[in-house]
Amino acid sequence: MSSSELAHQVSPYADPADPALPKTGFRLDRSKAALVVIDPQNDFPSPGGASWPFFGQSITENNRRAHRSSRTCAG
Repeated sequence: MSSSELAHQVSPYADPADPALPKTGFRLDRSKAALVVIDPQNDFPSPGGASWPFFGQSITENNRRAHRSSRTCAG
């Protein structure tokens, strides 16, 4: 691809030409923002996990731990 073709490509992060929703005026203040990364596969459904007191009964009743451990990850 030539440099002139690259210059005319639209960024995949550009705003859409005809957005379905109206502009909100929202601006992300990076000095007040945070990115929280969790691993729900290991923490949340585990008996020692952060949300076990809230969801443990449902996880146990629906046999979600057995279902989760029977899956394999193709990677």
